[in-house]
Amino acid sequence: MATKVDLAKSLDAMATKVDLAKSLDAMATKVDLAKIAKSINVLTTTVDDLTTTVDNLAIITNRGFENTVSKKEFSEFKEEMADFKGEMAGFKSKTEIMLLSLDSHAEETSRQLKNIEKTLPPLVIMSKVMENEIKDLNVRVERKVA
Repeated sequence: MATKVDLAKSLDAMATKVDLAKSLDAMATKVDLAKIAKSINVLTTTVDDLTTTVDNLAIITNRGFENTVSKKEFSEFKEEMADFKGEMAGFKSKTEIMLLSLDSHAEETSRQLKNIEKTLPPLVIMSKVMENEIKDLNVRVERKVA
């Protein structure tokens, strides 16, 4: 049988609750550190991806602004358009006046043609009558001379 001294030595050799708790804490810390390291690697990859995305966005945005006009160029264009608009308004006004003039000229020409159409048939008839009369007179003169 084991003596009290042997039992005491065995008990001393056995781990105490405190020692076990320390060991468990150390193991938990190692597991937590591994998880944390893994999370840091994932976060690092995500941050790198975000950095690349932001860089690409900056490049695309810069390219968009390369083809944009400056305020000065836009102002000059705006002035040119205002001048052009003024010129087109003048052109429109002149064109309307010319069209009105052409329209009234066409109406006058149409009126004159209608008058001629009314006057022409009686003149043709008169011309035919006079032609017949002249022929008749020529025949009479030829008879008297002969």
